Amino acid sequence: MTENPTVKEIVKGYLAANRFDGLYNESLCSCDIDDLDPCDSMSSECEPGYKHLCSKCSDIRKDECEDYECTWCISSIKQEATET
Repeated sequence: MTENPTVKEIVKGYLAANRFDGLYNESLCSCDIDDLDPCDSMSSECEPGYKHLCSKCSDIRKDECEDYECTWCISSIKQEATET
């Protein structure tokens, strides 16, 4: 008999299967797929999103980056891969 998955496990499975990097909430925060809901405050308003380095998110989640001096953020915008 297998154990039922938790909500976090279900959400993480969905994010991974659909190639999202984590969750974000326009009015609250962002969380990485490897550390979902670190503050134990996951909201029903959270949406799947894509991770950006803060140097690239000034137009995406500028307010969050300025307020919290983050190194990354998550938004609904999927950036195109760039060649190196």
